[in-house]
Amino acid sequence: MTKKEMCSKRIEKIREMMAREGMDALMLFSPVHMFYYSGYYPHRPIYPTDVFRLFPMIIPKTGEPFHIAAKNVLRFLKEESWIEKRLVYDEFLRNAEEFIAEVLRSEGLASAKIGIEEDVMVLFTVENLKRLLPGITLAHASRMLLEVRDIKDETEIALIQDAIDVTIIGYETAFREIKPGRTEQEVAAVCEYEMRKAGAEWFIEESQVLAGERSKLVRARSSDNVIKKGDLILMDMAAVVNSYGSDISRTVVVGKATPKQKEFAKMMLDVFDATLAYIKPGVMAWEVDSFVRAAFQKRGYGPECQAHLIGHGFGLDFHENPLLKPGSKTEIKPGMVFALEPAVSDPEFGTMRFEDNVLVTETGTRVLSSKLPRELIEL
Repeated sequence: MTKKEMCSKRIEKIREMMAREGMDALMLFSPVHMFYYSGYYPHRPIYPTDVFRLFPMIIPKTGEPFHIAAKNVLRFLKEESWIEKRLVYDEFLRNAEEFIAEVLRSEGLASAKIGIEEDVMVLFTVENLKRLLPGITLAHASRMLLEVRDIKDETEIALIQDAIDVTIIGYETAFREIKPGRTEQEVAAVCEYEMRKAGAEWFIEESQVLAGERSKLVRARSSDNVIKKGDLILMDMAAVVNSYGSDISRTVVVGKATPKQKEFAKMMLDVFDATLAYIKPGVMAWEVDSFVRAAFQKRGYGPECQAHLIGHGFGLDFHENPLLKPGSKTEIKPGMVFALEPAVSDPEFGTMRFEDNVLVTETGTRVLSSKLPRELIEL
């Protein structure tokens, strides 16, 4: 399937949702959604959304979608996007909002109901467009845009698998490179270098190598902390390949694990396996969360020991639906992909994390990161 064919299918689907909401057009600013519908990624999410450089993509309810773009990005836009209609301005000579308003008038959208990403567009842009186009209605569309991405198609699953395979190379590197005397940063840097060589474009988050006392930190950056024999090391890596991500965690011990560590790891892995068996189409996201909490409670670890989110969808974004958390009303469906990471903290030595990437099938789940052993590894 060509890029144009794939994106056109997605546009057909979002137009059905637009029709239900009575929207005349969508105006997309986020790099993720622009890429999803056009193949053009203006800049990587390692940078915050650039609120001063406004290059939206417009999807009208009928007719050809189009880009509004600054001339200095035109060459890259032509290289990546299948969309041929481009309305170009000089961002150093023209006011962006004024040009966008001018384009919307010329396209017959001055009094239209236009869906926007309310979690992306900043208030002053919204207010300026309303001032320039008093008849326009800007409607919330973020939930709709996220919903259409809940189910991954075969192409997306293959791209996610590529990213997972590269992340596994990072872990294989870590298992070789972790030695007493190395710093967390040194190990993380070598892992990222090897993942880059294998095809990683960037990383959804900084590669985490947290050793010794720092392994008790649920979220932290790798530091100049020196690895010592006997250290428990918590790792989290997430390579991105062709704009699709991964998210895998593992825990290792430098040397031999203590009986307590082995017992705790077995308990964590038992809960993980039970959760995998529980997840299937039709189960609600909140039910998965409740199942995991009950499983840990049964083993002596109550809510106060909960380490973090049970799991989350991912793909173009780090966190997507389904979010496996209390109150989440998302129904688990075939084609969803998520990172599963049930974990609790132990008062004695902190936490361990075993996080794998899972595809929901018609009958249950398939672990996409199964090439990497899910166990407490002694190095």
